[in-house]
Amino acid sequence: MFGARFSAEDLFDDIAVLQTARGREYQKGALTISEFPSELKATILSWPMKCGKPELENPESARNALESIVLRAEWKTRRKARSVGKLAVTIRQMSAEEWKQRPDAKKLDDLGLQASDPTAKGIWILEAKIQDAHVPITDSLTITLASTDGKRSARFSARL
Repeated sequence: MFGARFSAEDLFDDIAVLQTARGREYQKGALTISEFPSELKATILSWPMKCGKPELENPESARNALESIVLRAEWKTRRKARSVGKLAVTIRQMSAEEWKQRPDAKKLDDLGLQASDPTAKGIWILEAKIQDAHVPITDSLTITLASTDGKRSARFSARL
């Protein structure tokens, strides 16, 4: 099972989308934003399960399975896709303290529920650091996770 979150410094904080005669414009305060920052981060959470069973994989098997995943990131302009400039991926198991700091875990606290230890829940993080220059803010970003034989496991797409 996979879930994704995209971030770019503080780009997504307080950004306004305006429909103008020239089309859609993005503003942050008085500044018009026309390009993505040169560095973006996609955080993909994973819960590796045993095939056909509602049980978590042991940590060694989970790491091996995740390390064998091929991650591809592409920018898309209308129907045309192109690879991102540079992509670096790290894989690690989430710590209990990090889990407690996540916005989704904090919401559990607000509801009076406790966020359980992620190591007990088998939560792993794939962090994709994307570096590229002069990418129009109107483009979308697609991340695909596939097995070594090319079979797609998950696909995430984001745009403003």
